[in-house]
Amino acid sequence: MTRIVDLRTAVVQTTKTTLGEGWDVKAHPGTFDIQELLQRRVGQSAVRIAITGGNATNAGDGEIDLETAITAVIIATRDDEGANAAATAELIASHWQDNSFAALGARPFGVTRINNLYSTTINNQGIAMWGVEAQGLLRFGADQITGDEYAIDHIIAEQKTPATLTTTIGLAE
Repeated sequence: MTRIVDLRTAVVQTTKTTLGEGWDVKAHPGTFDIQELLQRRVGQSAVRIAITGGNATNAGDGEIDLETAITAVIIATRDDEGANAAATAELIASHWQDNSFAALGARPFGVTRINNLYSTTINNQGIAMWGVEAQGLLRFGADQITGDEYAIDHIIAEQKTPATLTTTIGLAE
């Protein structure tokens, strides 16, 4: 496994422990869109977690510092105008704040956004959606990617500025 995948696995496990029974918490392979989230959810209470990218800098000695963004999308039955989803977003945010998730190479993460992802499409499904985004530093080396220094330079050259949560998850109707 890679440190990025290990981090996502640790975040999923932390979130499962935080929310307890009744929540379907799973890793998601990348950015989100409404239709995909609706198809992937199981039951009425689901959380999908993805590593959505970040800016990389050369840390020297063949290592990269990746300012990593992790995103959770909470999908819950619409009750009291989405109060359950909002409360879950707050709970996740409080457990993600200042947490390194015991992942090798990770520094403590800070929550950067909590969004109500309401739209008519979501509302018409009888659900509420909220999103939580956190950023933190993840350090890893060239040998964990391809074993050569070119990979580090290529990743840094191709980096893109992380988008805000609403554009990261691509909630276009």
